[in-house]
Amino acid sequence: MGAVNNAPFVDLNGPLNGGFTFLTEFIEDGQPIPVAAHDAFIGDFDSLLLSGMSIFLDGGVDGEDEGLALGPLPFGLMARTTGQSITVTGDAPTATYERVLAELRYFNVRDEPQYTPRQVEVSVNDGLLNSRFSQTIITVFAVNDPPRLLLNAAKDRPNRTITFTEKRPDDVLLTGAVSTMSLTDDDTQLFSRMEVDILGARNAAAGAEAVVILSQEARALVKSRMLTPTLLVLEWKTPATPAEVGQVCLRLVPGPNTG
Repeated sequence: MGAVNNAPFVDLNGPLNGGFTFLTEFIEDGQPIPVAAHDAFIGDFDSLLLSGMSIFLDGGVDGEDEGLALGPLPFGLMARTTGQSITVTGDAPTATYERVLAELRYFNVRDEPQYTPRQVEVSVNDGLLNSRFSQTIITVFAVNDPPRLLLNAAKDRPNRTITFTEKRPDDVLLTGAVSTMSLTDDDTQLFSRMEVDILGARNAAAGAEAVVILSQEARALVKSRMLTPTLLVLEWKTPATPAEVGQVCLRLVPGPNTG
């Protein structure tokens, strides 16, 4: 009676964990992550040689910004990539294909990646039979990026130079009706808080050399409080859009110690 060829198998989760499915996480702006556990292994009861490996990425919704990448291939193996799939071919021991699996990485360079879970499926072939597909499920997390404020957007610079002239507050419009100001955030278009700190102004008990005041219109939109004689905190009564933030007019005026 002839022996029956058994299909190989892939355990992406390693022998010390239940099941063959590996669970992992990717965090926005992070480095590429392994697609298999550190002790993932490939087995075949009939042979120590394999002929190929097939790898697929399912659920990829960020286009060319995400995908799978192999490390350096061992001698004698070749790889072909088509879209979100990779095919590795060449006769080699199971241990060699385990090295390929250990170097396999998932990457995503999208700013604000989609939250949809990704699934990587891996199968190997022993020359006659394919293994069942084993899965890695990747949970993708976005991070909260800080907003970007450019007071000199015309020159793509965060800083803007102004001149303070004693007893002429109209000369120092800090924000509001400033065409060169730009406020953006990759995560949201609503803002709730602003801090204005007058660096370099004397912070004495009798008062600062200069203080920030709000326009009459701005007082209807925000609550303000001075944390120190030179630090003003603005909190919007309802979240504000960049255009609404730009409507808050801040002016620098002489303080009680200015001659």
